[in-house]
Amino acid sequence: EGAKVEVDLEGQKFSYQQEGTQNKMQFGEGVEIPADFPKDIPIFQPSRVKGVMNIGGTMNLNLATEKPVSEVATFYQSQLSGQGWSEVTALNNEGQFFGTYTKEAGQVTLAISPQMSGDASDTTMIGLTFAPQAIAPQ
Repeated sequence: EGAKVEVDLEGQKFSYQQEGTQNKMQFGEGVEIPADFPKDIPIFQPSRVKGVMNIGGTMNLNLATEKPVSEVATFYQSQLSGQGWSEVTALNNEGQFFGTYTKEAGQVTLAISPQMSGDASDTTMIGLTFAPQAIAPQ
């Protein structure tokens, strides 16, 4: 199968769409949260979208913020449980946070870590992965 690839060097944006599938990736400036990203998964504010992927129904969202890891982790622990997600694992390790949450719709995996390089205003990186129940590990 073929693929459609677009690279915008001036806009610093990359997108990839595999033909005949919903598999899609976008990275760079001006990337937006997909309309079909689950509404019961909160988006930390303020943050900037750095990348989105949808591979086989599993959706991944990469965000960046100036706020510290601890503040972002506290937000997600509170907001996900408030949206009905059950915390399965929560691990604070050396300034990073990793969590797994489930409910009938599927599973959310959360990774929050300090930015190691790049734009100094992006001090914290947030990775959100949603796997629908049909493909989420049990």
